[in-house]
Amino acid sequence: MAEPGMMMCIPYERVNIDIIHEMITTDYADASANGGQWLSLDCRAGLYINVYCCNFIISYEISNLDIFSRRRRMSYNGISFDRFYDRSNGFQGVFAAISYNF
Repeated sequence: MAEPGMMMCIPYERVNIDIIHEMITTDYADASANGGQWLSLDCRAGLYINVYCCNFIISYEISNLDIFSRRRRMSYNGISFDRFYDRSNGFQGVFAAISYNF
């Protein structure tokens, strides 16, 4: 089986920031950003086996999703978050499932 597809993300993110002075949290702030990657492509290829009433699925997935693209657009007090988050060329993963048909 092969499943090409796409993922749509909400292009908005907000993070909470703890202001720490001498190892003690003294204040809180937040930063938010919009934009970044909102559409990514993915493809899953795998093996589907049906034995009596059981289904076994194992597959491999590859995507160009960059999960930190919105956070790199944020800044706080003039400091850009871009340098704290690595650039991603996507991700890969393995998916496994077992199901039973009643």
